[in-house]
Amino acid sequence: MAYKTILVAYDKSEQANRALVAAREFVEVGLADKIVALTAFDPREIGESTFAVTARMAGFEVEDTHPRPDEELFAEVKDAVDAALGDFASEVEIVVQHGVPQGLVLKYAHDHGCDLIVMGSRGLGAIQGLLGSVSQAVLQHADIPVLIIK
Repeated sequence: MAYKTILVAYDKSEQANRALVAAREFVEVGLADKIVALTAFDPREIGESTFAVTARMAGFEVEDTHPRPDEELFAEVKDAVDAALGDFASEVEIVVQHGVPQGLVLKYAHDHGCDLIVMGSRGLGAIQGLLGSVSQAVLQHADIPVLIIK
């Protein structure tokens, strides 16, 4: 089975980088045509002290919780994708949207005809359990295959 479009839920975490690499492998062996890296920027997390404290307790560095312009956020994501994939990064479409991550991933996949979602088991915004809250929600509600990368 070949996939036309793989949607990678991307938050610049190590697990998300591994998800990008897995998606690249699908393309390289002819099992997929296109990769879209979707970064969902949740404005509810901006300035919330509980987010910063919880993230630090989970071992993540929290640099800045103030909103950034879309161009700046896009540039950060592009730099991270470039670092993760090298020359292949130019083949990846990058999309940055504002909203609740699990909802945006599911809506984008549906609206754009994606036929596979690839994501890390836990990302920067996911602090609970073996599966993060975003990956767990996407896995439960997606109507297309979801590949979770550890």
